[in-house]
Amino acid sequence: MKVIFLDVDGVLNSMESVLLYGHTNQLCPVRVGMVARLCKETGAQIVVSSSWRGHTLEDTKESLSRAGAASLLPLIIGQTPK
Repeated sequence: MKVIFLDVDGVLNSMESVLLYGHTNQLCPVRVGMVARLCKETGAQIVVSSSWRGHTLEDTKESLSRAGAASLLPLIIGQTPK
């Protein structure tokens, strides 16, 4: 099994996305697409290891979906403990 431990800040958002959207709560669609492509081409799945992780995995997925990462949701299989 191939797993990517994903830290959202600095990977799915950046200073560019902050300047474009005015905050860190909107993720860069290009970067989200790059991670999705990486997973598709390698067969990897995602474990969220980020301050974005919620109390439950569903909380985390909901936050990421609202921020523009809905395409990654089926690839997320877990999250590291807080």
